[in-house]
Amino acid sequence: MTETQSILLSISEDIARLELNRPQAGNAMDVPMIHALRDTAHAIAAAAPRAVVLSARGRQFCTGGDLRAFEELGPNISQRLRELTLVYHEAVTALTSLHAPLIAVVQGPAAGAGLSLICMCDFAFAVPRAVFSAAYTRVGLSPDGGLSYHLPRIVGLRRALDLVISNRFFSAQEACAMGILNDVVEDDKLEGHCLALAHKLRDGAPEALWRSRRLLRDSFESTLAEQLEKESLAFAASAGTDDAAEGRAAFLEKRAPVFKRS
Repeated sequence: MTETQSILLSISEDIARLELNRPQAGNAMDVPMIHALRDTAHAIAAAAPRAVVLSARGRQFCTGGDLRAFEELGPNISQRLRELTLVYHEAVTALTSLHAPLIAVVQGPAAGAGLSLICMCDFAFAVPRAVFSAAYTRVGLSPDGGLSYHLPRIVGLRRALDLVISNRFFSAQEACAMGILNDVVEDDKLEGHCLALAHKLRDGAPEALWRSRRLLRDSFESTLAEQLEKESLAFAASAGTDDAAEGRAAFLEKRAPVFKRS
């Protein structure tokens, strides 16, 4: 395990575990944490794991940006925060560009940047007591971290407007009903549930999983004709991989496939 001031990273058996580690501050993101997140995201990309689990230590998942720390940025706060969001967005881009699927393990409340992190993941699970809020406009800010991109694609435009403009708190059960979470899991079962999913994804066909994720995520930017062409190209490329050959052989031989790193 490698440790920065506020981020923990461990990689074992092709599964990367990224943990937010400022529990005393509700895992709020200050300047060092945002830089650490960027550096950790690049380290994960270099390691090329087959699944990534994003979690946090303490009772809160992430309460957003650390406003007290931001006040210390001085009179040029606008430019400093512009630079900081670019670092944060570099981390988001690196993580969402991974071939590996991302799983969010939400053990407590999340707001602002915490909600952004959850929405960027492919899967998200939370405990029943978790509550959520966009929170940005409550403190005179607009969203960052890709929330304005991912949230309306998950819940639809009207619900996204409601959540961001009203800043209302909503429960884990409501988040699940809207599609922000895949499921609500009891506290003592959450980590095991998410790790079991990570192992299942790790053992899947990595190239097929990656192409499927990209097709689904990019579909909002395509016409039907464009998407059909992308599907055709991806299908043909997948068919020529060792993964597909193993999948066909396993099907014909009536056994479970064993996929290897491509």
